[in-house]
Amino acid sequence: MGRLSVRVLLVEDSPDDRFWLSRLLRENTVGIDLVESGTAESALTLAQSSQFDLIVTDYNLPGQTGVEFLEGLRATNNWTPVMVVTGSADISAAQGSVDAGAAAFLAKESLDSDALQRGIERSLEPLFVVVDPSLLTLSASDTARWLCERLSRPLDALDSDMRAIRERPSSQVGIDEQRALDALESKIVAIQDRMRRALKDYQGEAELV
Repeated sequence: MGRLSVRVLLVEDSPDDRFWLSRLLRENTVGIDLVESGTAESALTLAQSSQFDLIVTDYNLPGQTGVEFLEGLRATNNWTPVMVVTGSADISAAQGSVDAGAAAFLAKESLDSDALQRGIERSLEPLFVVVDPSLLTLSASDTARWLCERLSRPLDALDSDMRAIRERPSSQVGIDEQRALDALESKIVAIQDRMRRALKDYQGEAELV
């Protein structure tokens, strides 16, 4: 990935879940330096006094939600990527986490090594952009094409995730959840469209240079 180690802060109040998540993280992240916390308060203190590459937090923390923890973290001007995990597939929790700026949102009930690895890669991708020296010799238009292709990958991953959510059996989704899901999907599609148009415009401008 271009780095020798990844420093991760795990925030989970349940000892059993913390043990399980820490094991999954260690198994799926080469060279991980894992620090564990059982409360949002201690996690905020750790995040202010140390530097982390990723914070993985439970959604249901004592006294506050993972979203409130994320908002408190951002209020201190800490922009470490945050991945939120939850014990239930709650659409409103997912939407709240995305709105607050979470890099990934995962449900514990379906969390396995593959899902965790995708979440980690998505959260950390900006940290692991390895620049090939040959790129330094490219023209502006070729560099723009490379950047657009690189930046389009998270958008393509979102397409796959939303497709998986839409394909869930209708019996698993209540009316209110479906409405929240539809609203979240519309918001994500609008963001994707704006980003793709911006990338296309950028590439077009670079080709004129």
